Order: sequence, then structure tokens, then C-alpha cells
Amino acid sequence: MAKVKSMTDKQENIPMTQNIIATAKKPKQSRLSQTICPNLSIEDALAIPRAIKDNFAGQATAPLLVAEACGVSPTSSKWRTLTGAAIAYGLTNGGYNSKEISLTPLGERIVAPRVEGDDEKALKEAIMKPTLLADFYRQFDNNKLPRKDIVYNILRSKGVPEERLESTWDILRANATAAKVLRVISGNEYIYVNMESSSSAEPVSQISRIEVDQVPPKNISNDVLEKMNITPPDYAPQPIPIKKEKPHIFISHGKNNTIIIGQLKELLAYGQMEPIVSVERETTAIPVPDKVFDDMRNCDAGIIHIDLEEVPFGDGDQKYSRLNENVLIEIGAAIALYGKRVILLCKKGTLLPSNLQGLYRCEYEGTQLDYAATMKLLKTMQELRDMM
Repeated sequence: MAKVKSMTDKQENIPMTQNIIATAKKPKQSRLSQTICPNLSIEDALAIPRAIKDNFAGQATAPLLVAEACGVSPTSSKWRTLTGAAIAYGLTNGGYNSKEISLTPLGERIVAPRVEGDDEKALKEAIMKPTLLADFYRQFDNNKLPRKDIVYNILRSKGVPEERLESTWDILRANATAAKVLRVISGNEYIYVNMESSSSAEPVSQISRIEVDQVPPKNISNDVLEKMNITPPDYAPQPIPIKKEKPHIFISHGKNNTIIIGQLKELLAYGQMEPIVSVERETTAIPVPDKVFDDMRNCDAGIIHIDLEEVPFGDGDQKYSRLNENVLIEIGAAIALYGKRVILLCKKGTLLPSNLQGLYRCEYEGTQLDYAATMKLLKTMQELRDMM
């Protein structure tokens, strides 16, 4: 009769290497924190802020109720991933097991903006919250989007596991598209972040839109007004706060503007700012002197006085007005050096190129600044000073 082998006998005949393989634990799947690289796109993560806004008036709410509003089971892994992604993008506070989930100021700006266009700015800020995504967008900012295989190699070098390469690539593209960071030019895709335009602070209104009766006037002494040849108002002015340091303000001017330049110097001196007046500008299109650029580099903001020049044409009897080329050069240099801390001073009704419409603009009538223009200019200079 054949002897039946016991289970022990069978195990003894199994090679040791096979036993090791059979009993070895499976390797742990590498994990990447969502604060570094979310598992979902910004559009998917916005499901929670939108649910809070639409169903709970934007108020902090229990996770179970938010999950119900999102149509997701509160005990599912999908819900945990969704809440983690919303936190990673800076949209909400509170996870799946928190007492409540609430909107962050950033999330509220996206789903309930109070200023036109602020939701787009906030969306761009949100996709730059996760560190890996932000690093990628900054690396290729103002550059062509690389091929898929190159992106995979970059993601590997940043620690993205193999099984997440494709999903991360999809999220990068989806977020860039949603935030209008991905631009298609001549059939090629480019990344253009332009975070400077994404500041959450509201821009100061253009000076030309500020009415005197809406702005509590900063008080200027009668002596200063008399020096500027301006009749003082009847009401008593309020003193303006004085800062210790005097910022330098570059003043550009053309010919026949001595009255206005004198007014500007008096005004800036009163506002505890140091006026730096450039050399007189020629009407011909010659290169701007190095001295002017040297002055500009040593200043913190600029006032560019625009005075159109008359250019004859035809038989010489007719003339047309144009902006001097050197003025445009100085404006461009001022923007490069001071950013938004540039004021264009011009006569009322002056037509400027469309690409200059976003700058601060102060208009005056006649040959000198009147009281209204002076008050507008002073208020804006104080606001610009706070930005320095």
C-alpha cells in the first residue's frame, strides 16, 4: 500500500527560494502627499466649495452633509481623496473626518467672487498651491510645453511614482487649461503663468475716475497752494501722515511745461517725496540720454508728463498731434522699473495707445494743474507710496 505523504513532507520538498517568495510581503506602493501633487484636478476639487456655496450659503458644514451634496459616499475612498484635494489646492479647511468643512478666502473668491475677474486670478493661485505643480509651471513659464515622454522623465525626477505619471500629466494639463495658463500659439502649446496679474488685492482705480467729492481731500497748506498758483478751498484740509523715508519720484517732462513741473515739485515735497526731474526732452526721435535712465534707476515710482507734439504733413500747412517716440521709450522703461507705480499726466481728452490704458492716468485742463487734478494726484501718490 502506497504511503500517503503528509503536508509536512510536501513542504519539505518545496525549494527554500519558493517558500521565501510565497511568504514575502508585497512591496508598499509609493505614496505622494496631495499637498505636493493632488490626485484630482482643480475642477474636480471645486465640487466641494461649490456644494458648500450652493447648498449651505457658504457656511461651514458637517462633512457628511457636504458629501451628500456632492453625491459621494462619506465613507468611500473617493470622498477622502476629494476632501484632500480641496485642501491641497487651498480651497477648503477640514478633512473627511473633521467636525466641519469650511471655505477658505481663496475658495470663496473662486465660487463667489466679489470683483470681476477675481475668480480667474484666484483659480490661478489655487493651481500653484501644490508644490510639485507649482514647480512644473514655474519651470516652463513662458516656454513651450515639452513632449509627454520628457514630462514623464521630469515627474520621475521629482518623485512621482510610475503608476501616477499619466494621471499627474493629465492633471497638469487640465489645471493649466482651467486657469488659462496653457496657451496655444501657432499649433504649439505654451505655459504662461503671469502671477503678477494674479494678486488678490483690488487695483487702485484710475485717477480719472476718482471724483473729488468721493475722496476725503488730503490737506495741503494754503502756502503750498499759493506757490502752485491754486486758489485754496473754503473747508479746512486734513493733515496727511508723514513717513520717515522719502521715496524718490521720477518726473519726465517735455518742453514748455515749467509751470506744471514746478507744481509737481511742490506737491511731492509736501507729500514727503523727493522729486527727480529728468532733462528736457527733444522733439526728435533720438535715443533717451543715459542720464535719464540713471535717474530712473534711482527712483521708486514715476510721473510721465505727456504733451503731444504737432507734426506738419503734406505741404506743411496742416499738422497732426502725436506722442513723441522718446515718451514711449520712457514709459516702457518706467513700467519695467516701477511696475504699476507709474502715473501718466496728460491734458483732458488726450488719446493714448490701447496698451497704456491700464496705467494710472491723471488729466488736467489748461496749462497747469487745477485743484481737482492736484487732489487726485496727491491721493494716488499716497496710495502708490504705500505700495513701495
